[in-house]
Amino acid sequence: MSSIWDRYPDLSPHELRDLVAATAQVLADFSDRSELPTDPIEMSTGEAARELTASIDVLSAGQRGVVQELLEDDETAVRLCQVVLDEVRRYRELADAVAKAYEERTRKMTGAEVLLLAGAVVVLATRIKEIKVGKGKEGTKITFSESGEAIKKFLAGLVSGLWG
Repeated sequence: MSSIWDRYPDLSPHELRDLVAATAQVLADFSDRSELPTDPIEMSTGEAARELTASIDVLSAGQRGVVQELLEDDETAVRLCQVVLDEVRRYRELADAVAKAYEERTRKMTGAEVLLLAGAVVVLATRIKEIKVGKGKEGTKITFSESGEAIKKFLAGLVSGLWG
């Protein structure tokens, strides 16, 4: 059976939107909720920018507006999402869970735009330290903090390129 990952990163905008939405949902569903804002998938880009500047050491509160602009820019939002997807793809169990959620999602034919989801998926990916994919004893625990740091570094580089 073919997976969305077999075609990644050569996806249509619709496929990318649905893959980002599925990734955000899986990260939220399988993470420790105490590490996350109340409802990361429903947060605005302003709220996501506030969360990101607070959680990325090299960013200052004064750069929140720059982070929000990056999240609201079509091209940058796609690049940020791709960095998160690249990290998710490194973990087979997590990538499989996202692929399954993607398939379920495409059957339902629903979804929000990448711009709305970019903040959520980046906040989720930078805040999660560990994630357990699957249920019970058969679940796999993944340490995701290294990937979160790679995503933070990418975003900080974007901000410093605009701010600096």
